[in-house]
Amino acid sequence: YIKKNEEALTFSKLSLDADLQRETLINIGYAYNSTGEYDKAISTYNKSINISLRNNRRDSHLATSYINTAFAFLYKGHLDSTIYYVDQAQNTAEIAKDTIVLIESHNQLGILNKRKGNYQKALSHFEKSLQLYELLKDYKKVAALWANIGSLYSDWKKYDKALTIFRKSTRLAYQYSPNDAD
Repeated sequence: YIKKNEEALTFSKLSLDADLQRETLINIGYAYNSTGEYDKAISTYNKSINISLRNNRRDSHLATSYINTAFAFLYKGHLDSTIYYVDQAQNTAEIAKDTIVLIESHNQLGILNKRKGNYQKALSHFEKSLQLYELLKDYKKVAALWANIGSLYSDWKKYDKALTIFRKSTRLAYQYSPNDAD
């Protein structure tokens, strides 16, 4: 997969098509993330980011490159770098009106703040993510996000609230994806 995309990148460079280059670099970076080669993923995503910035493109490709770079840093355990790239993704997603990256950025900031013990801030990010998923009517993801919120309340030692939220998450999971709710 990586080799085929690297061949595509060679051809896209010859064509001088910046969008094709960025798309190909995102695919290569994703493959590196998937195989645990996080440094290569980060380097590849940064190439896509640089092409975007050089061409003054604040669009979904740039937002995707930022959020995927954030994931690579998260997998490496570099939380400060993760937060930086999530913030960049969020800002770019707002400009590009990329709802999916915006949802992911709020969800990741929720998870990161939860890990740091900033429960109120985490809840705020989860709720923003939840509102956007509800607008998209993606109820399977809504159920998963409610589970994140339940986990947050559990870590926050608000067990009664956590139990209520987990029940809601489970009910939604069974309602919208009964075969996947196991």
